[in-house]
Amino acid sequence: MWRRLRWLLVALMLPFMLPVGVEPVAAETPPGYGFQWGPSRPPGTFENVLDDPNVRWALDFFVDEDSISTRVLGEPSLLVYADDATYPNELESGSTIFAPEKGKYLLEAAEVDSLTLTIAADPQLPESRQLAEAIAEDLRNNAGAQVGIVDVDSDFVVGRALGQSAQAAPGAISFEAACTPDTFRADEWTVVECVSQIRNQGQTTLIPYVTIDAGNGSIPQYFFVSAEQYGFRVPVSTAGLRFRATELAAGRVVTTRVIALLKMSEGTYESNLDVNVAGEVVATAPLRFTASTGAEAPPTGIEVTRRLVEKTAETRSGPAPAQPEDGRAEYETVITNNSQQTVSAVAITMRLDRTLLLSSVPSAPDEDFQNGLFTWDLPMFGKESLAPGESLVLRTAYSPETKGWCESIATAGVVEATVDGDTQRYAVPEEWEAVGYYPGGGGGGDDFPSALAQGGGGPADQACDVLWAATCLAAGGMTLVGLATLLRRRVGR
Repeated sequence: MWRRLRWLLVALMLPFMLPVGVEPVAAETPPGYGFQWGPSRPPGTFENVLDDPNVRWALDFFVDEDSISTRVLGEPSLLVYADDATYPNELESGSTIFAPEKGKYLLEAAEVDSLTLTIAADPQLPESRQLAEAIAEDLRNNAGAQVGIVDVDSDFVVGRALGQSAQAAPGAISFEAACTPDTFRADEWTVVECVSQIRNQGQTTLIPYVTIDAGNGSIPQYFFVSAEQYGFRVPVSTAGLRFRATELAAGRVVTTRVIALLKMSEGTYESNLDVNVAGEVVATAPLRFTASTGAEAPPTGIEVTRRLVEKTAETRSGPAPAQPEDGRAEYETVITNNSQQTVSAVAITMRLDRTLLLSSVPSAPDEDFQNGLFTWDLPMFGKESLAPGESLVLRTAYSPETKGWCESIATAGVVEATVDGDTQRYAVPEEWEAVGYYPGGGGGGDDFPSALAQGGGGPADQACDVLWAATCLAAGGMTLVGLATLLRRRVGR
């Protein structure tokens, strides 16, 4: 662990060594105002080259969002690229990188020499048609793509993004949050459900988002499995400590329900959930977890075991491979009924964090691509129930969704088992595997320092930790304390 922390200090310098001139430009934006463009469907749902993350990333590099924003909207930074444009993203979380040479490099790595694309505008937003035409023109001129403007069934869409919120008046926001359980057995994965409510008691529409502050005490390992707002699933990210913002009209309440896995060494972790509006913390709720060897153990009626069956990984110089199958991992998950009662229903839900599902046995799970969720139930195993002593065996194969310096697979999940109408949740432990490490490849640029590449210790797992930490800093503007929290999650695996 200390060697990794030593290399973390080196990684802290990485953002200053990246090529200059390609970072997004920050600017003031009118309250709630902005546009985004990006794929009209989540990754993994296209049946063409757009399923390759390298291709989607390349297309962003070919479009000069700031120049288009200035021409069409009158000022820069009101148009960003979002890798999933199926819901409104925040302007500040999008990309405005304009680097056509990098785009060409990525297309060559993906072995794509021609592109035919379509873009749809939002008919309720007059400016979006002008933006779509300008984006199409950049793609024609810089990528040589054939691009058509359509009304429906498009590859890309131009729509609304969440801009800077109006300021919240004192007392305008009330906030409540609670997690169950908040006390659990040390060093065991536990399923935790956290429910929060944000109420806008003011007179204007606001855009709040929730963050977890640094905290103190025994830092837990964690994995977000799913989240719901207004009763609908919304994306979550295990790589950050900030939850997606939402537009909240005056007098409205948003309830967020998060299912997560936690694992802590013995001790207490204390922190706060903060509601931020227009860059200011306007409401806070305490967050406290305690783990001890004498605490109540998770339910034991169902036993869940998981093991890595096969792994294909590469560590080499040169560009990252174009095909996701070049690095992969296969797992076997066994669910056994250890109780004396028959289980009438089982749902196995796995979340893939920047990971693609290549295959599964049983095949054809229920799919929620937008949120990275895949679910298997008893009928998929050819069973109506699970008798005492019986087991289900699920085999899954994964590859990384994102191509780059470091390619990794991260998965975890929850088993819900029902006996006599009572449903219990069981953790499917998180697994994280580095399956590819390519210094100088995958759009990071050939100027990636070889000393840092070798300094990770050689194996892909160690090298990827260094790059992962640097990426968090470069992309998220994360505090050192927040980064240390996340690093604890990685090295504790």
